[in-house]
Amino acid sequence: MSDDPDQNLFPASPDNPTGAEEETYQKAGIANTASTAVSDIDPEFKDIAMEKIKEVFKGNGVKPEDIKCEHFEGVTLQFLATTKLQMRLKTLEHTEAGKKPGPKQISGPGQLQEEKAKQEQKITHRADTIKRIQTYIVEQREDMGYGLHGNMIKLPFLYKDYVQYEACQNCRAQGKVKCQRCHGMGMEMCTRCEGQGLELCTQCNGSQYIQGPNGERVPCQRCHGRGKSSCTLCHERRKIQCRVCKTKGTTQCGVCNGHAWNSHIYNLQIDAMPTFEYDKDNVEDRVGLIVEELGSTLVEHADITPIFKEKDEKHSEDKRDYITIPYVVKLPYGDVQFSIGTGEKYNTMIFGNNCELRSMPNILDRILKKPLSRLQEAAEARGNVAEKVQNAGQYKTIRHAILAAAKMPNAKAMRKVKALNPHGMENRTIESMVKNADRALKNITRKPRQQGMIIGLLGCLILFGGYLPGGLRNLIATKIPNQYAEIGIDVLIFGIGFYLALTCVKFMGRKAIHDALGNMIPAGKEKRFMPKAGKVIDRLLMITPVLFLAMLE
Repeated sequence: MSDDPDQNLFPASPDNPTGAEEETYQKAGIANTASTAVSDIDPEFKDIAMEKIKEVFKGNGVKPEDIKCEHFEGVTLQFLATTKLQMRLKTLEHTEAGKKPGPKQISGPGQLQEEKAKQEQKITHRADTIKRIQTYIVEQREDMGYGLHGNMIKLPFLYKDYVQYEACQNCRAQGKVKCQRCHGMGMEMCTRCEGQGLELCTQCNGSQYIQGPNGERVPCQRCHGRGKSSCTLCHERRKIQCRVCKTKGTTQCGVCNGHAWNSHIYNLQIDAMPTFEYDKDNVEDRVGLIVEELGSTLVEHADITPIFKEKDEKHSEDKRDYITIPYVVKLPYGDVQFSIGTGEKYNTMIFGNNCELRSMPNILDRILKKPLSRLQEAAEARGNVAEKVQNAGQYKTIRHAILAAAKMPNAKAMRKVKALNPHGMENRTIESMVKNADRALKNITRKPRQQGMIIGLLGCLILFGGYLPGGLRNLIATKIPNQYAEIGIDVLIFGIGFYLALTCVKFMGRKAIHDALGNMIPAGKEKRFMPKAGKVIDRLLMITPVLFLAMLE
């Protein structure tokens, strides 16, 4: 907080020469003597916080009525924040054939620079344009532009196209160029006789004689004994019509597509580069760290109100180096001290409108110590594994770990458990819990999976035996004499066999897990609950191809 109670929060600046926006901020509920203020927190936050704390321990061996609130205090922090937008102008250029209608016509790059200067002047001097930019960002973006820093903001409504018409240099604004095939003559050498005018006689094949009616040699009547006859394509003119220009001698210009003009299109894009500021000195350190961490997502936790001043005039005498969007941020937070039974007292922090728990102590590590040791014993195959898993699974968090480990790889299962239990337990405890659950389930399903693999491989043996040595493959080959089709059918039969073996393994494992977990599986999901296959897939991928190749031999 400032030491000077009369210090103005909005001194004159290039963006606010007179401090005129002070009144707007006063109306928003912030005094003009400081950039932060605090007020009492809504008493309902205490009840919401206690419900969230009880939810952490619900199902984990702690009765909700044993959790008592020992002390609660909190405030609603109100502070100012500002997003400053600095305009970035860039021009993209491309060329199109013809005179493109629509964009504003300019004479050349010089006038383009003038137009860019006008647009920049419009942004920095016109209050209506500034308001439009502010309104667009606030209303079109979920984050309202709050907390953005260094992430370019696109302003598509400020994009503008310009066009410069230029006479085509390739055709000299004629739209046509000399035909390259005939060099502008319109005629080309006959391709049949190669400009000779004569071609080999088709009757005597150039021998000049043919066989007469009595078998004697007589001069060819077609070529009169010359061996050559008039070219049937050019009729002895030696040239034919150009196949490209059709005697015109010119073709359409490939640069302007016959339009004689080209359009140089300049797309002027105006984007905003934001920088974000707020009074960190007057915000509690731990709150500031969370605000920094959340960035633009703070809008999900706090009441953020843009309060840029609305102006009716279109023009302003003030040149702005940047455009500002100021906000009033109302952020509730506080501390809760609670106890479990008559035991030790614990402290945690609540943050934001959704009363998110922060700095929650890892109490579940201690509360679940005994059932976690049972789960470890099951992982080490000590005693009745299924019974120990069931006893440990009576606790909600451990149950989440067991179900996740049954269906997912360990890394994914850990993330799942952490998402379901974000408070009260260390990450290393979650990691150990999931790994122990995975090992315990493997102990339960090892023999059933092996039995399932044997049954599945026997099924593969019968399927592959009937298809290959049994003669079904040869029968199909006679009906479909296509090599690629045969290969496709081979792959299909192999895939069916592999899927059959894998399904047998998973179903046997599923039966064992269903028997062991009992009512841990959520109601209505028993039939859809299919455990992961694990390393059995690797074994099947090695054995089933060997079986298939053996039958093929």
